[in-house]
Amino acid sequence: MTHRFKAACVAIGLACTSAAALAQQVTLKAINAFQEGTYFAQNFEAFVKKVNEEGKGLVQIQYIGGPKAIPTLEQPAALRNGVVDMAATTASYAGGIVPEVQALNYATVPFQELRRNGALDYINRLMAEKNLMYFARTGDGVKYHLYLTKPINGPDLKGMKIRIAPNFREFFQSLGATVIQTPPGEVYTALERGVVDGYGWPLLGIFDMGWQQVTKYRVDPGFHNLEMAVQFNLKSWQKLSPEQQAFLERQRDWLEQLALEKSMADVVTDLQRQQDAGIQTITFEGDDAREYLRKSLDTAWAGIIRLSPEHGPQLRELMVAKP
Repeated sequence: MTHRFKAACVAIGLACTSAAALAQQVTLKAINAFQEGTYFAQNFEAFVKKVNEEGKGLVQIQYIGGPKAIPTLEQPAALRNGVVDMAATTASYAGGIVPEVQALNYATVPFQELRRNGALDYINRLMAEKNLMYFARTGDGVKYHLYLTKPINGPDLKGMKIRIAPNFREFFQSLGATVIQTPPGEVYTALERGVVDGYGWPLLGIFDMGWQQVTKYRVDPGFHNLEMAVQFNLKSWQKLSPEQQAFLERQRDWLEQLALEKSMADVVTDLQRQQDAGIQTITFEGDDAREYLRKSLDTAWAGIIRLSPEHGPQLRELMVAKP
């Protein structure tokens, strides 16, 4: 065999190997419910970067951005229909497609326990019927709060207009508020113009939007549990090879640990930042606090059970800690 012929064979072999590697690589298209670079987008963006660095030849993620690419409230349908393969979002935004998924906001047991006790599998069976899959938890351990432009003396919101997300609509209505649902990107203007008197939002993330400039009060205690997630188009997930799925699951474990550690540290920082920004605290105590938290949980689960009388009671049994 001549030297030239051997070299040609080696070149062909390398080309075939390269082609095989390229053939194995899958590129997933991903969207974010939150504006790129903002607090609730950052964990997923770190995940995308890590996957793309470590997944060359296996899995890559094409990150097309946030609500400017696809409006926040349209993203769940885009995910279900395969316009994108992955979405960094919240259960509340997918509630119009799978009402039961909102129950994840109302769990009082840790998320890892929901994995162990079958609650997450239960949710995923329901999501699978809509071609969706709950893949990763990217926000946990942080409470929602009511933020206001004017003071209140107790848990009574009669005469007030409050911006809500679907996961606490019934709660604020039970307190007498008129509720208005808007995407996060419209909240600043709504506050500035007096369209709303306040909003529900987690303890973290208000500074990204500049909301501290138009917020005067935060109400304590917090309610519900922050739920942020990565959801998959189920068919897109099923098309992946076992090796690709295992790789993404390892990256998921890293992401969930990052999210938990980061949120715990950031709670301390943001409490101080809110105080420094002049946001005053209205603290409910005693019977007011107990009634406020009782209503937050009871109205939430009543809503789930009303929407899903078959599955709601079973989900509550799995997700709410026993007294």
